[in-house]
Amino acid sequence: MSLLELNYKKKLFPLIAENNSNLLKGYNLKKTEKIKLPNNHLQYALTWYSLCFVIIIAFLVYRKKI
Repeated sequence: MSLLELNYKKKLFPLIAENNSNLLKGYNLKKTEKIKLPNNHLQYALTWYSLCFVIIIAFLVYRKKI
């Protein structure tokens, strides 16, 4: 027995929903292809760390520390 059946003290049966209307016939409701997102995390990390490094070097050159 599930928790809902115990709380409501009724036997709950599996619910099957079926569409019998013509309203949604014109829409494509089939499962679409899986969306593939590129994994560019390493490229982004290298870009931002190198930009940070260049800015630090430029700041130190500007302050005549190097």
